[in-house]
Amino acid sequence: MSIHESIKQWEEENFSDKFTNSTGLPYPKVQGRDYLFSQTINLIQTGCKLNQDEFNKLSVDLANLIDSTTATLFNEQKSRLGELCYPLDLIDLIKTPTQNLSYMRLGFVVDMDGNPKLIEINSQTPSYNFELEGGTDEALQLLGKPARDTKYIAGLMQSLNDQLQLCANSISKELKDCTIGFLTCDSTEDIYEMNYLKRLVDGLRVTKKTEVCTNLTFDFKQSTSKPFNSNTQTEFDILFNWYPLEFTHENPYPDGSYFYDLLKKAMDLKQVSVYNGQSFISQNKYLLVYIQENELINRELMDYWTPSFYTQEDLEKAGIQSWIGKPIWGRQGTGVFGKQTILGKTTNFNGDMSDEYYNNQYYIYQQMWNSYPIVIDNIAYKSTLEKFVYKTKDGWKTGGQGMRVSEENVIDNYSSWLIVN
Repeated sequence: MSIHESIKQWEEENFSDKFTNSTGLPYPKVQGRDYLFSQTINLIQTGCKLNQDEFNKLSVDLANLIDSTTATLFNEQKSRLGELCYPLDLIDLIKTPTQNLSYMRLGFVVDMDGNPKLIEINSQTPSYNFELEGGTDEALQLLGKPARDTKYIAGLMQSLNDQLQLCANSISKELKDCTIGFLTCDSTEDIYEMNYLKRLVDGLRVTKKTEVCTNLTFDFKQSTSKPFNSNTQTEFDILFNWYPLEFTHENPYPDGSYFYDLLKKAMDLKQVSVYNGQSFISQNKYLLVYIQENELINRELMDYWTPSFYTQEDLEKAGIQSWIGKPIWGRQGTGVFGKQTILGKTTNFNGDMSDEYYNNQYYIYQQMWNSYPIVIDNIAYKSTLEKFVYKTKDGWKTGGQGMRVSEENVIDNYSSWLIVN
């Protein structure tokens, strides 16, 4: 069966399915706020001055820049990578050539002039594509609105097929003989979202077996170094690894061994390949400063770039008055703080500062943009515009898009979701 026939069959069997209790679609309200707005908007209504084709091209150009930069980092000295705050224990994993950057969720702020300014890269969490792809389709059904054209799924599934084939090649194994493990943290939302990815891969019908495994039962065979699920005894050839690599040098297994050592050994022995493995490199927010300081941005992209710095002192020397500081391995707005100056009035702000893991990290400091207001029910919201991009054998392609909106300066995991058709 060809990949196109597989896609068609998957659509017929699954697209009309309401992925109830298996998608991770969050509750309608989170902490008293609407999680999903009933309104939907188009790209023009986000304030973006680019049309859809232009925004897609910008996203692909940025993806190519980020991708090429991760490759550049392979050739950096370990001392330089240490200066960029990659954990020294994990640098050998960075330099493992079998890893590949396969998809990203690009975060933008649309400024008052309509320029979508890149502010961050999210490439490790499963929500990167669920919310902007399958989640959007499910939400549209819940809202009683017309679904998107299902043809979009063909590109995403082609990407999965192409990248899985590269993973199989890297361990000298036929893809049809590979078992795919979807490794995730033990939270309900993450497990549901990994099941969504699993269903997409199952739809390809090109692998031997697929299985979701949480960090609670994931381990490595002592005799072969093969990763496996200790609950089911299933051994994995290819890993979709949600579990953030920067966590893996914090908590050892009961015998004192560490995930990163065992993973590196398994990769060296060609026992396993990691899907989207280079996401660990691009997840470090210092990558944006590295791109900037090495002048890797072409003139065309500079209009859509956010000035980013290693220190608050560097930022202030650049004369920037409104800024935001973020932990370099931060997530969900935790540990974020900053200062905003409007018409001579300065306001300090911060997000959730209760987790010392994030508070004690190194920080990236960025210019804070006055975002184009998104008005819903007479309330003006601040927002980020999110775009999903994925890699095929023909290069980077664009997928779904959406917005996160909040009345607060920090867009965190309690912000609301607005569908952008």
